[in-house]
Amino acid sequence: MIRLSRRYSGAALVLLAIAMLAVARHRVVAARFDPCANPAQLFHLAAYGHDYSIGEHFGTGDVHPQQRIDGTVSLAPPGARALAFRVTRSDEPFPIYNQTYLIVPPLPEDRTELRELRVGSDVLPVYRVFDDWRGDFRITRYFFVLGVEPVRHPLSGGIAIAWQQLIHGTQPVTVFAVNGDGRTESLPAVEAAAEAWLSAAWSEFRRVCRPDR
Repeated sequence: MIRLSRRYSGAALVLLAIAMLAVARHRVVAARFDPCANPAQLFHLAAYGHDYSIGEHFGTGDVHPQQRIDGTVSLAPPGARALAFRVTRSDEPFPIYNQTYLIVPPLPEDRTELRELRVGSDVLPVYRVFDDWRGDFRITRYFFVLGVEPVRHPLSGGIAIAWQQLIHGTQPVTVFAVNGDGRTESLPAVEAAAEAWLSAAWSEFRRVCRPDR
């Protein structure tokens, strides 16, 4: 554990208190704010292709259902058994703070790291969950968006904009994830296809939600 310098502890406690106030206010009056310009279009992005489904899911602790979009990547690289995607969007982000959603159920042997993915002038903090065994691999890549901004994690991102959420209401969290498996020799192609899909999904998200930026 990294100790926090005493001169920063007061500020950290204030930010945490503000964040908890935002949570409490939301629980009492259900105040929510969606900064996306056209949120309905997020369920029909071009990056999804034509083979996808839209549904609702109640995670542990959810008051409002998470919206889920599940589909397959149309151009899976040779050697990959499958390349699928999931988009989860929740107006009630608190269960996602606790990771009670299941984008990918990690196994003990999985290795997780955070990488940067550049999409034009944007830099996405993308998680990579990976495992290989006897010539096979399994991989998942995903990133979070709080409101309309990519964040490393919605909890830290929520604390950073605690004042804004306290005044206007909590912002939705969207998660873009893509996963695949196959023989080890196809891993570079699968990685490239996964990054291409994530880049396309973010570009479409930005076009729909942030048309003036």
